[in-house]
Amino acid sequence: MCMWIHDNFAEIFASNIDPLQNPAYLHNRQMLFFGISISFAVLAFLLIISYLKPWGKRAKYTY
Repeated sequence: MCMWIHDNFAEIFASNIDPLQNPAYLHNRQMLFFGISISFAVLAFLLIISYLKPWGKRAKYTY
């Protein structure tokens, strides 16, 4: 994910366009928000699953 940001860095800052009007910047910002949203959704899913434990608690093993 960070590779496309790094590859587009020169293109974003090479022009004299305001960043909020630069299509490359806007696309990268949109992709970052998309990635953050997916990461947050996965984190929330893991948190809910670890709290609810729909498969039940693990049995304690004695050795």
